[in-house]
Amino acid sequence: MKPTIYTIAEEAGVSIATVSRAFNNHSRISEATKQKILGIADALGYYPSATARNLSNSITETIAVIMPQTSRPFFMEMIRGAESICKENQYHLLIYTSLDVDEVDSFLSLLPSRTDGIVLCSPSSTGQYIERLYNQRFPFVLIGRSLPGINVNSIRPDNQSGAYQLMDHLITHHKYSKIAFISGPPQQAHSNQRLAGYKQALMDNKIPFREDWVKTGNFEEKSGYECTRQFLSLPDPPQAVFAANDPMAIGAMAAAIEMGYSLPADLAIVGFDNVPSALYLQPSLTTANVDTYVQGRMAVEQLLNCISNPDTPYKQVVLPTPLILRRSCGCAQ
Repeated sequence: MKPTIYTIAEEAGVSIATVSRAFNNHSRISEATKQKILGIADALGYYPSATARNLSNSITETIAVIMPQTSRPFFMEMIRGAESICKENQYHLLIYTSLDVDEVDSFLSLLPSRTDGIVLCSPSSTGQYIERLYNQRFPFVLIGRSLPGINVNSIRPDNQSGAYQLMDHLITHHKYSKIAFISGPPQQAHSNQRLAGYKQALMDNKIPFREDWVKTGNFEEKSGYECTRQFLSLPDPPQAVFAANDPMAIGAMAAAIEMGYSLPADLAIVGFDNVPSALYLQPSLTTANVDTYVQGRMAVEQLLNCISNPDTPYKQVVLPTPLILRRSCGCAQ
């Protein structure tokens, strides 16, 4: 069978766009990758036709960022970080919102042919869309998660460590032992990792785990509000509430104040992510810092390197989540 550009791409383990770059001596490909592709083409007796050379026109100098929404500060900061690197490298940035990338979406299917790479921030994905990109050898980077069983480029915060540190601070510094937890959706990996940190801290401090002090929210303020009202209506209410993200912590604070609790004298509340508004709440919110601006920058840097050097080993980056101690837990800040 006569070799084609698709044959070369499969043999080299790269995308068709990368093969086109090699044939056209494009600047965004390493010399080693170019020589590998040209060597395979020569060994197979393949010579690029004019049509194959015209495939270089599909190099768009555009990358896409896919995320659930853009309205929240969490995602807006991520976009800012991604945009800054795109500008530095003269790339266009396309933002597309999708709550579920695994659903049938014709635009998502078109993205690999309309962009050079994708940054994917979709915590609810089952992995089907990710696997399609992986099987197509299309350059992409995951933000906020990795995928078991598949080596992919990813950047995520150390959720379990951040949750553990928050709990350990409440237990060892403030001497709280009755701490409730508001989880996010169980299908989202970062929610489960934060719950794991909560449980591990209880275990290490020999504090019994109580099912009635754990409730599932949806990362929105309303769920934090509703869960906290339920906690505070128990015959034995908690001394502190740990919400798995800051919006739920904000909802928790509203519920506690509405029910007559003084914060943090009667109830301590902590969150996770360190959204900009956390500093200006009354009281200011203790939280774990997730630097989404840095995540956005690093994801695009990693993606551009993947596009230019497809043979580069996959890298899974875990970013630290240091504590930001403020007044809502009882600290003086």
